[in-house]
Amino acid sequence: MNSGAGNKNYIIDLMRFIAALWVALFHFNEPIIYINNSYRNFAKLGYLGVPIFFVISGYCILMSALNSKSAFDFLLRRFFRIFPAYWLSLLVVIFAAFIQKAAYGDNSVAHIPHNIFAGLCTVVLYTSPLSNIPTINWVYWSLSCEAAFYILIYIGLTLSRKHLIYFFIVISFTSLWINSPSGKIYFFLNHWSAFSLGLCIYYFHSSRIVVDKKLLLILLILNITGLFTHFLVDHPLQIAVAIMSGALIYFSNANSLKKNFFSKLGDFSYAVYLIHVPIGVYVLGYFKNNLFQQNQLLNIIFDITVYCIVTLFAILIYKYVEQPFIRIGKSFVKKDITNQFNVSEST
Repeated sequence: MNSGAGNKNYIIDLMRFIAALWVALFHFNEPIIYINNSYRNFAKLGYLGVPIFFVISGYCILMSALNSKSAFDFLLRRFFRIFPAYWLSLLVVIFAAFIQKAAYGDNSVAHIPHNIFAGLCTVVLYTSPLSNIPTINWVYWSLSCEAAFYILIYIGLTLSRKHLIYFFIVISFTSLWINSPSGKIYFFLNHWSAFSLGLCIYYFHSSRIVVDKKLLLILLILNITGLFTHFLVDHPLQIAVAIMSGALIYFSNANSLKKNFFSKLGDFSYAVYLIHVPIGVYVLGYFKNNLFQQNQLLNIIFDITVYCIVTLFAILIYKYVEQPFIRIGKSFVKKDITNQFNVSEST
């Protein structure tokens, strides 16, 4: 994202880091007995990192889609961006399950597929909540939603790139009226409004895409209405976080954030998301005894230490898996247009 000539805005990278850290702290503390203190109460809100990710994803994915040569090129690059690291993470999960089984005689790490069909569904992310096949790692439900979003963008590109916004309006309107329980292939509609809010923000930012402002306003209203429709009763904070995330991206374009240590950590957020449960919860989490659980300061120190260890593994995945496969994806396609916004390679 660029707010001026040659000046990259690192706000999205920083937001990725914050969301990944918050989600990880949430999961690090979910398996242990709840203790009422300020840190644990903050960590318990870490599920709010998910709508941050969805808004960022909508923004970046539309950018990628409109800068792709074709719908197939877009899908191919998304494939190489998401699946190689995901497949590696499956091996990490299985290894963590093996360690737990060997050490304690049971496996609570993963839902290992019990037949070929379930295994294939796991490999292609056709798992819960899009189907009744359990995810091998309980945090991977959001990846299935992301994959569904990519398919929708692909369909929209094949229909009409010029009239893509009409396609988004139809989906946003449809999401208001369809209740999407887990196990249904259209479950992602519950989370479409946050993703679509990111789409809307990108349209507002882009000066080279001519879109009727009235259509943008309609899409924005549908997105906000969708957030209230799906989350007002059970998760009202998700509404506030999604809207604030969209607003932060929108207004930061006028005052770009410089590159910093924490924004750089945003590059590794996808790998952190993939492996923080098997490594941080089911391997290192066994060292989190009562002393660490009951003392607030020690709890914080333990969790930050674990996050740093997970990040070290994530850096290796980013360097030796994500980046090489991103380059492979790019080598298959030659973009004939230049990005207006200077996004990082991690987009």
